[in-house]
Amino acid sequence: MTATGTFTLATRTGSAPLSWTTAALYTALVLAWLVVAGRSLRHATRHVRRPAGQIVD
Repeated sequence: MTATGTFTLATRTGSAPLSWTTAALYTALVLAWLVVAGRSLRHATRHVRRPAGQIVD
């Protein structure tokens, strides 16, 4: 919400500093999504049910 609000404000005012702030906020948002997605995949792969008798590291 902060990134989209800053984008709207930057677009309406034509402010260069707000445009740079928008780019930084969107970059931080995408990085956060990638971290969460990576950790979710790691968690999912570590907690897959394995057949009985299979050795798990």
